[in-house]
Amino acid sequence: MQSKPPSSSGPGRGPLKAKTGVRVPLGAHSISLVITLRWKKLPRAKSATSSFDPFKRQEFDRRNQEIYTLHKQGVTVRELAQRYGLSEKRVWGICTAERKAEQE
Repeated sequence: MQSKPPSSSGPGRGPLKAKTGVRVPLGAHSISLVITLRWKKLPRAKSATSSFDPFKRQEFDRRNQEIYTLHKQGVTVRELAQRYGLSEKRVWGICTAERKAEQE
């Protein structure tokens, strides 16, 4: 039994170099297709904001305004992300949205 599917370009080093071309494992496509099909059949979890709940929306708005205010006062994005349990990317998104809302 083989541990890896055989390569269509044969064995060798540096499979992604222009000289050798890109290798595609022969058995890899069927596995990824099964995983993709199974993933699509799973029920999706609802996000906290997917259904309209005015109270939750107010909580998020208040939190986002607080995050933006603290950021303007000099608290770093990393500190805000840790404090609120968010990713740094999400904190940046909140600050950008609040800044745009403030300019309108």
